[in-house]
This record gives sequence, structure tokens and C-alpha cells, in this order.
Amino acid sequence: MQAQQWHSVDLVVRRMHDEHPGYAAGWCEAARVGLALGRATNALAAATEAQRHGMADPALLDTVGNVFRRAGD
Repeated sequence: MQAQQWHSVDLVVRRMHDEHPGYAAGWCEAARVGLALGRATNALAAATEAQRHGMADPALLDTVGNVFRRAGD
């Protein structure tokens, strides 16, 4: 994906969070977008929210763990 596309995805993810703040999968995607855009701090914050809202989802927690690892935390 090219940089401009990631910025468009970032805008969509932000809007989704405004409308559905407890949607764990959305936070997970926000974390992945943050990493892709080089925003480790944002990625870690989003991963933390995904973890908080999605504790019962093993696949989501696996993705969250990968975000923490890739962000260097």
C-alpha cells in the first residue's frame, strides 16, 4: 500500500472510533495503520485499547502482541 492510501485508511479508522469507540477490531486496525505510518506511540495506544476491548479474542490478541513487538515495546 502506498503512503497516501495509508493516510486515507487512517482517516476512516479515526471516524470509526468516533462512532464505535468500543470496537476492538477497529482499535487493532488503528494500531496496524499507526505502525505503517511510523507512528509507534499511536500504534501502542491503539493496541492497548484493542487489548482492553478484545480480551476474549485470541486472534486479536495475537495481532496486538505483534504490534507491541514491532513497535519495540
